Amino acid sequence: MVKICKKNNMTYFGRLFQSSCRNIKNGGGVLNYIIHIITLEKIFILFTILFAFFMPLFEGIASTMMILSIISGCFLLKRYDFNIGSFKGYFLVKIIMLFFMIIFIVTLFSTNRLESLNKYVGLVKCVLPFFLLIGLKESKARDLIKPLPIFVAFLLGTTCASLYSIYQYIHTGQLYVTAFYGHHAVFGSFMELSLPITLALLFVAETKRQQVFYIISGIICLVALIMTQARGPWIASFAGMVTVAILFRHRIMMHKRKALFCTLFLLCVIILAAPLYSKRVVTLVDPQWASNYIRVMIWKSTLQMIHDYPLVGVGLDQFSSIYNPLYLNPLSPERFHGHGHNTYLTFAAECGLIGLIAFMALLYGVFHTLWIQMKAHSRNPYVIACIGIFIALLVNSLVDRIFWEARLAKLFWLFMGLMIYNSKDLQRK
Repeated sequence: MVKICKKNNMTYFGRLFQSSCRNIKNGGGVLNYIIHIITLEKIFILFTILFAFFMPLFEGIASTMMILSIISGCFLLKRYDFNIGSFKGYFLVKIIMLFFMIIFIVTLFSTNRLESLNKYVGLVKCVLPFFLLIGLKESKARDLIKPLPIFVAFLLGTTCASLYSIYQYIHTGQLYVTAFYGHHAVFGSFMELSLPITLALLFVAETKRQQVFYIISGIICLVALIMTQARGPWIASFAGMVTVAILFRHRIMMHKRKALFCTLFLLCVIILAAPLYSKRVVTLVDPQWASNYIRVMIWKSTLQMIHDYPLVGVGLDQFSSIYNPLYLNPLSPERFHGHGHNTYLTFAAECGLIGLIAFMALLYGVFHTLWIQMKAHSRNPYVIACIGIFIALLVNSLVDRIFWEARLAKLFWLFMGLMIYNSKDLQRK
């Protein structure tokens, strides 16, 4: 006999398993069981979950899952009568389309048009999960997707990557861990997404099992973040988590004892981990630290580059090819820079002031969407998590080229799409 749990306490996968078992029990047989399991809707959800899970682990597998998710999602759009008029009515969709239209025009003036167009296509790919979810929302598939399994899958992926990074430190004794990526800052940037999500879901967790999972996942990711020694992700993750805590202040006031205990526990973890970060923290305010004054040199040279290419810039993804031979400071100990270590300056250098205005309009569109959602759903964990992520990305963008980093951008736009898909129709304003 299959024990049937109460519907309210049943997870998505639990309901799927139990309904399948009832199919077999009622005489449907193995074939009917397989047919019941393998439907287009479940294939789409499965690929989306795998995409979110694998992105912190293996980019190649994650990209494949994303492609399969988009393909299956397109078939769903056809099945559920996709309404393109309603789709284009969303405020953020209009802003994104305007942004890409302007960037495409700017790209035509690039110093290397072919490479810039290739980068442009890469940017478009990042927002495809968002467009797909908005399209599904504006069809008859409104109640198809539950956001929680996808968010949890991402947390599981970052937790596994974090465990591997801790193993790297134990095995080698070296900090600046990278997990499955080639640079410690790239890996650290995933925590800008995972930690705000973890904290937001922890505030609304209904069972002890969920609370324990979020706490353990958060601690593991926090320790891994410290071991990356990536100062930008440190500051950005802190900003994102503080934002989430402020927006959930009503929950903190309702559970003062639990909040005090968690705060003290977190402080103990931070104090115990002090040997891993104390020396690195000091460099944040040391103007003589190499990476600090090098960044200042890059910013000054990038401003000169913007002055020389003011309107349309040098072209998407052409920063290094123009900067290094013409603008590299002769006093810089580093002889090659791939970007301007600032998202806004890099975008202005590559796309000019026209492109920068379009980018700022895009950021306004995201902010406006989050603001509208926050006013309507002030206690929705997905809305608050996306706000925390957005703040974290904006902060880290001040010292690195991070907002349009492909791996993070795909996840950010996926989460934005899930947030809107799960909400009421508030975006046609």
